[in-house]
Amino acid sequence: MKTVKWRHEYQASSWAIDHVSLHFKIDPQTTDVINKMSVRKVGTENSLFLDGEDLELVALFVDGQPFPYQKTDFGLGLELTQNQAEIEIHTRIHPTQNTTLSGLYSSGTTVCTQCEAEGFRRITYFQDRPDVLSRYTTIIEADKARFPYLLANGNCTQEKDLENGRWQVTWTDPFPKPCYLFALVGGDFDLVEGSFQTKSQREIQLRVFTEKGQGSKASFALECLKRSMAWDEQRFGLEYDLDTYMIVAVSDFNFGAMENKGLNVFNTKYVLADPTISTDQDFIQVESVIGHEYFHNWTGNRVTCRDWFQLSLKEGLTVFRDQEFTSDLHSRPVKRIQDVRIIRTAQFAEDASPMAHPIRPDSYIEMNNFYTVTVYNKGAEVIRMIHTLIGETAFQAGMKTYFERHDGQAVTCEDFVRAMEAGSGQDLTQFRRWYSQPGTPTVRVEHIYDESSKRFELTLHQSCPTLSNYAAPEPFHIPIKMGFLNTKGETLAARLSGSTHAEEWVLSLTAPQQTFVFEVDEKPIVSILRDFSAPIKLEIERSTDERALLWAHDPNLFNRWEAGQAYFCEAIQHGVAHGADAVAHWVPQFLQAASDCLKAAHNDPALIAEALTMPDLRSLAESYQPTIPLDALIQVREQFMHALGIGLWNELAGLYSKLFLPSSNHADWAIRSLRNALLRLMCASQKEEAWELAINQYRKATNMTDRLAACSLLAHSHSKYREEALGDYEERFSHEALAMDKWFALQALSKREDTLAQVQRLLLHPKMNIKNPNKVHALLGSFSYNMLRFHQEDGSGYQFMTNKVLELDHINPHLSGRLVRSIMNWQRFEGKRRQHLKNQLQRIADQSDISPDVYEIVAKSLQND
Repeated sequence: MKTVKWRHEYQASSWAIDHVSLHFKIDPQTTDVINKMSVRKVGTENSLFLDGEDLELVALFVDGQPFPYQKTDFGLGLELTQNQAEIEIHTRIHPTQNTTLSGLYSSGTTVCTQCEAEGFRRITYFQDRPDVLSRYTTIIEADKARFPYLLANGNCTQEKDLENGRWQVTWTDPFPKPCYLFALVGGDFDLVEGSFQTKSQREIQLRVFTEKGQGSKASFALECLKRSMAWDEQRFGLEYDLDTYMIVAVSDFNFGAMENKGLNVFNTKYVLADPTISTDQDFIQVESVIGHEYFHNWTGNRVTCRDWFQLSLKEGLTVFRDQEFTSDLHSRPVKRIQDVRIIRTAQFAEDASPMAHPIRPDSYIEMNNFYTVTVYNKGAEVIRMIHTLIGETAFQAGMKTYFERHDGQAVTCEDFVRAMEAGSGQDLTQFRRWYSQPGTPTVRVEHIYDESSKRFELTLHQSCPTLSNYAAPEPFHIPIKMGFLNTKGETLAARLSGSTHAEEWVLSLTAPQQTFVFEVDEKPIVSILRDFSAPIKLEIERSTDERALLWAHDPNLFNRWEAGQAYFCEAIQHGVAHGADAVAHWVPQFLQAASDCLKAAHNDPALIAEALTMPDLRSLAESYQPTIPLDALIQVREQFMHALGIGLWNELAGLYSKLFLPSSNHADWAIRSLRNALLRLMCASQKEEAWELAINQYRKATNMTDRLAACSLLAHSHSKYREEALGDYEERFSHEALAMDKWFALQALSKREDTLAQVQRLLLHPKMNIKNPNKVHALLGSFSYNMLRFHQEDGSGYQFMTNKVLELDHINPHLSGRLVRSIMNWQRFEGKRRQHLKNQLQRIADQSDISPDVYEIVAKSLQND
């Protein structure tokens, strides 16, 4: 059923479900579910519709008696004349046959659930919507030898043995929750345990479950959980509320993790961490995702969403919280750079795509299609802008108000903004447009300095494209964080009209054009959009000297990095516009600037590593509208990288040799980050010595970070060492699923001409499994990100991906819905690529049995033809 759902059509249910008792008789082939619900009329309608999909209905009773119902492919309709009723429904489901990984399904020898957004309806008939909050009792029975652990939400209140080797466990969750937060897991696991004492001196039992043989890799996750709990108490004053907190890692999972109350289910990728199979970035991601799911206990569970249009209420806020968690524990500038890179590559691209939407969408066909970088990451940027505008103290006051008003409720984004207004005393009326208007605003900067009056005028112009099916956007409220430097690179104080002298300001841009006047003793160099204070594109003309000075001296470390990135972008755009040979005159300036960076490497090696990393093709592509000059971009970027590798060789090689670290200690991540950035630049030179350095690093590596960095560089090459590295890696890690995912990915991302053929060959590899999301993302997802080889002009990459989309759509529509996005932006390309992409989209559209997940994306892609 491809029905459009609209936010403005929301209606509260006429029926509350106060208590739910679920009794599961677990067998992976056939599981029986008995659902007993206490329902209460709270509205005017006698009709009660219970969502249900792919269920075998065995029996239905109301108040102990058989009761008439209307059954469709999507649920059951009941006509109740009483104000309260006890409804009992018996259903039968088949976990091993459930390849969608939504509802109750099998992952190896484990059974587990995934209910967000609409998976609970695949377990039993229910009001599967987030604004129906109920208290749950869960009774699970199964074969004890096969399922020695039976887990559900809340606290374990009873265990007992049954006949024939079966046993039964009862879990009670005292907190009302929507059904999307329900969880059940059964299986045999390794268990890593610990405890955490809350600020009120309660002892919380912490339990991390992994597949057998993987427990030794879960200790880091347990420590991350403790850090998360401590940080949330210290920064937000929020304490955990149950007696037990459990995490279960499973291999087959559509998402990264799920915050089910008291029982988080995780993709193994975000729990298992060990230096032999995990990179430094893996460790940081594990910590971040553990934190993210824990932080949901308040921002998502205790206060949840009224409807799925409000998804960013919980996800944008919680992404902001997990970003702050990582920033407080590690390098704040490096974390900010990494987060902004996601916005500029993935989110700006989504804003320019047929699937563009505001962080609070107005409509959808398939909700799974809106678990997006816009809702999550741009949503976090919107929360960050509120924080920037009102400050930490007022923000925390707003959070306190939010919980005081809405604990135990299902609410809206509007409720959150109102709490922030109450906490800060500020009017956020215009700011609300960030929730309702899609697209990426552009701010153009003009400035003029009057030497005689010491008057500096800064004029900002904002604009935003009008997107299909949306009204022309009104001006946003954009916070612009900025400061001044003098020609020596020193901070320059000034007085903004109407205020006192300061060294930094947050300007509120609210009009299409706005001028800010400063009194300043000398002509300043403007450091603007510090810390990326708003998710916008900035246009500002600068001289080469100004860019170099900001790259070397801006006291805002994010903007120091940003100056270098802008420098790179300007040079590459010049080469695209005037021919690759035109890049040559930029190279000496870059060599000098990069040389200066290398001399400062000891100060902050991780930041210098970021400074030496050129913008990737996806980021560069977003600076072009309406179409991307892909071939020229690829050629110019490669030429630039080559020139830097050659020109800086001696300095790169000298510093590289000094930074050798035999240690696998995660604390040394910053030095490894810089060392691998140096190796990447040296390999761009294509010198034989570079490949020798890469294979030597691979052979001597004591950790996955160094091993993978070297192997990835060799995978791009035609070096004689390539097959040695790939072959050794495969043999060394053939028994480690997550390490093999990396092996699949690095080959799918290769720049070599035979990459598509290699990807097709790898689909037949014994460790590849088309039904496993991690494997699909590693091989097919990575190939779709390969701007050079996926976008071959003959369209072979597009045809291959379309074949896989159609194949996967019958296995797991969530996965096919993700992959089809790789071909949706056909209008961003030129010539043959454009036509090939459109042809493949039409080919999918012509299928009669595509899922709503794929249909929605394809239909929107083709509608503006």
